[in-house]
Amino acid sequence: MDIQVKEIEIYHYKFPIKNKKFPCANHVLNGTIYFKVFTTNEIIGYGEPSSYFLDYKIISKLVYKYLYPNLKNKNIFEINLSQIKKKFLNKKNYFIISNLIAGLDQAIWDIKSKISKKNLSNYISNYNKIDRKIGLYASGGMIFNNQNTNVILKEALKFQSIGFKGYKFRPPIPRNKLSHSDRMKNPPPIDIKKLVKLCEKLRINLKEDFKLMLDLGCRINNFKDFYFLSDCLHELKFLFVEEPLKRNINNYKIIHNKSKTKISFGESIADKKDFIKWSNYVDIFQPDTNMITITELLELKKVFKKLKKTVVFHNWANPINMLFNFHLSSVFNSKLIEYNVTYNPAINLFFKEKFNIKNGFILINNKEGSGVNFNQNFVNKYSKKI
Repeated sequence: MDIQVKEIEIYHYKFPIKNKKFPCANHVLNGTIYFKVFTTNEIIGYGEPSSYFLDYKIISKLVYKYLYPNLKNKNIFEINLSQIKKKFLNKKNYFIISNLIAGLDQAIWDIKSKISKKNLSNYISNYNKIDRKIGLYASGGMIFNNQNTNVILKEALKFQSIGFKGYKFRPPIPRNKLSHSDRMKNPPPIDIKKLVKLCEKLRINLKEDFKLMLDLGCRINNFKDFYFLSDCLHELKFLFVEEPLKRNINNYKIIHNKSKTKISFGESIADKKDFIKWSNYVDIFQPDTNMITITELLELKKVFKKLKKTVVFHNWANPINMLFNFHLSSVFNSKLIEYNVTYNPAINLFFKEKFNIKNGFILINNKEGSGVNFNQNFVNKYSKKI
């Protein structure tokens, strides 16, 4: 079957922010990119790369100068973007290129599963299952450091009451550190004692089997504070602590064996070899299909199983990417996946139908491909071709 890539279009989506009361995700502040990949048989594939790189001139140049020539007029079933990625290992903009490739890889898999008239998870697994579902944990808990932490407790109680399986929150954020990249480069300090009191408050007021997780956003700056916090979280039966220190593997080599609480990591990893490199120092991996190709993830599936690593997909961006993460999470037989509950109108307005959530489970639709079905009026109003 000779179905070829005919054209690629790049769009920037941004909804005007109306709620400034609480912090929100980087892609809500600055917008996000998505792709349309057109084929010779008029099937369109959709993909969404990581939203942390938004210099549109650079993105457009990299896609049309370097990536599109590797796809144009190529047979869909012969395209392997994980192999194409290797061509750019020594390029100055390799990290951005690899993210763009991840978004394009989503679109190629979307097309292949549509051609096969299967939904993505059934196409990948070659197993026709109509009742795929995954437990959701609410990912929120973002407040400014001068706000009352009861807001976090109230949010956790809300999602417990509607059946979500757990809740992840963050330490309060300074109002002058709204940018995610700024917080990563210059982590604002954390009041550890206040944070522990908040963790205790949550555990006391929530059911024992309701999972709790803490995303530290690389903000711990010394091992002593981490070990103290890790011991406390262990006593409070937290499922994991996410990215406690800066993304330097040497930090995690030091803390891993001494940490009483499981450590999660992976949202920033863009290569198969890097997941393997980190595997001895991380308990729970959090891949995201907008950072690493689906092709590489499928190769890693056996590796993770052999290493007995739990996989809980990172799932923080907009609906296109979320669909791919739901499908891949199902293919990995994961029991839990992140669901962003911070302010983001796109989650409920970007598609014609809302995500099908019942009793804290996401029910994966059986539409061909990933299931992208735009609310065209909304998308046309807030999207711009670049």
